[in-house]
Amino acid sequence: MPPGARQWRLNQEWLAAASRESYASGLAALRTFDAFGASEISRMSYHQELFMLPAGTMVAEAGNDDTGAIKVYVLDGPQSGKTLWMYPEPAEKLGFPPSQSTSK
Repeated sequence: MPPGARQWRLNQEWLAAASRESYASGLAALRTFDAFGASEISRMSYHQELFMLPAGTMVAEAGNDDTGAIKVYVLDGPQSGKTLWMYPEPAEKLGFPPSQSTSK
């Protein structure tokens, strides 16, 4: 994590990818969010290429790029210690219903 990196708690659930490549594959699946897209998202989640970050998770910005991804270092929660590529919109806007188990 770079010194002075901006830190914040997520106010909603966010979908994030384990790498730039997973981010691109997930984005393609999200754009077609039909049966194939949903199946691909499920497969990628199973193989730990995509993660759902619960509301309330503390993250620190680790950089951005031209794809729109927000590269973050996860400071707490289930993905603590991982560097992930967050999608630019909350999970609900990407088509995921809000989880009933999110911590605030």
